[in-house]
Amino acid sequence: FCGGTLIRADVVLTAAHCVDGSSPDEIEVAVDIHVLSLIRPDNRIGLTDIEIHPGWTGDILSIDLALLRLDRPVAAPLAALATDPDAPAVDRALTVIGWGALDPWRWDFPDELQSAPIVSLTDRATDPLVGAELCLLADPVDDFCFGGAAASACNGDSGGPLLAETGPDSGAFEVVGVVSYGISPADGLCNDLPGDGAQRVATERAWIDGVLDSWPTTVETEVLGTIECSRQGEPFVDTADSFARGDITCLFNLGVVQGATATTFDPGAAVTRQEIAAFLARALRQLGVPCPAVGSAFVDTTTSFARDDIACLHWLGIANGITPTRFGPELRVSRQELAALVARTLQGFGTTCNVGPVPFTDLAASFAPDAIACLY
Repeated sequence: FCGGTLIRADVVLTAAHCVDGSSPDEIEVAVDIHVLSLIRPDNRIGLTDIEIHPGWTGDILSIDLALLRLDRPVAAPLAALATDPDAPAVDRALTVIGWGALDPWRWDFPDELQSAPIVSLTDRATDPLVGAELCLLADPVDDFCFGGAAASACNGDSGGPLLAETGPDSGAFEVVGVVSYGISPADGLCNDLPGDGAQRVATERAWIDGVLDSWPTTVETEVLGTIECSRQGEPFVDTADSFARGDITCLFNLGVVQGATATTFDPGAAVTRQEIAAFLARALRQLGVPCPAVGSAFVDTTTSFARDDIACLHWLGIANGITPTRFGPELRVSRQELAALVARTLQGFGTTCNVGPVPFTDLAASFAPDAIACLY
């Protein structure tokens, strides 16, 4: 009856009018399905919470957004959300997807997921009267009109995403809007202009992020058993003089770290963000901590060897991006960044992290003084 977008492994973004008046036990979500007839019972996921935007008044021209909290995380690609409040501009190429009816009488529903190229017809500077002529638009700051000469949304597409490519031929997309409402053209065809109305996403990021922060991802924090960290053996020829020789051997024996080559570790080399993500995720899995590959919110990790590890740590709340949509996998890691990552890992799994006095005089400008103090 409606569409949605997976924006965290356990959270779906949709339209408020899709769930207004419903309780969590009345709705199920099917994720990563492209053919409706193939949905199985184990594809159906229940909800624990529904959060409707406080600006929703029941009028389709109010802020038509809602977040659904799934009762378990799912392993599926995540969608990045637009951050530019002016997106999209007029005539921006967009894509609409959904299983909405193929006719205005709601008789002909497709079994396969549909997609269509469209364009945005208004922007934030559009005169409300002009917007009203196109799609009943009343507030161009929060809403925009969209459509196309041969395609648009239809009944049942509400709540689904309007996707914009982040750059020319980038192959990466972000959600700029949520399908909200439509008007019936005089000829009765769903896909004719005038256009449909969408809720802009970037203007409501503060609310979305606030709800996500209030819904921390929960995981089983009990460590399953203990690990013997063997420092026996000498896998690398270049670690004999390293202060961390025993630790390197231990982590190699556990499968947490690998060599730069079959015989060398390169102990003095700089470490990247993706390498640290791999180290931490492998260590967590060794401890028995659930660390699934649950999709990625970052557009720049698709070719990273540690894509699944980065997604896991982001889901666990350990690793953040350098922006909401970029992780910077090949950037070097500073000591303060490493301290923050390790402290979050320890705190997330029950370790008391005391913040006491430290002998360091260079922390005034650090973003992670508490993490550094904790680890000290």
